[in-house]
Amino acid sequence: FEPTDQYGEHYSHVKWREETQFVVSVTLDSLQNDGVDRVDFLELDIQCAEFEVLNSSTEILPTVTMVVLESCLPPGMCK
Repeated sequence: FEPTDQYGEHYSHVKWREETQFVVSVTLDSLQNDGVDRVDFLELDIQCAEFEVLNSSTEILPTVTMVVLESCLPPGMCK
């Protein structure tokens, strides 16, 4: 997430770099296209995006044996 998005106000203490680095990312479900039919261990620490990832992983998530995650709920979710 960019510092100007909905989460930016929650990270006001972070010193954002002026330089942007792009990384390639894939969905968990897309792993099935690479021949992954089950996941033994899944660890997530993705800065408040855990819910979105888990919610969108409808195909591969039922095959996961163990999940470890650091979680925070998006702003307003607990109202």
